[in-house]
Amino acid sequence: MGTVTELTPRRNRRLDNPKSQLGRVYLVMRDAPGWLQLHEIGDAILERFERMDSHAAISARIRELRGHGVTIASREKPGAVGTRPHQYLMMSGSGDDSGGAA
Repeated sequence: MGTVTELTPRRNRRLDNPKSQLGRVYLVMRDAPGWLQLHEIGDAILERFERMDSHAAISARIRELRGHGVTIASREKPGAVGTRPHQYLMMSGSGDDSGGAA
């Protein structure tokens, strides 16, 4: 007979939990007055929560938020030659998609 591993159900993740990376990214994006680049999101997290999250982690949490049904638009911002910086904006629940590719 094989071994049975009992899994405990995951606690429901609250998107507004500032103790988690996901929560910090969500809260900064939710409260942002406009488009933000990854470094601006990171700066806001550091200022607001005194935590330093890497750009790679922030990008991953943005993808995770999309998986939770949060609409986050992204667009390329004109940058130096050879660069393609992106900006991100959490869209309101109204379905406004004027911000480019999501």
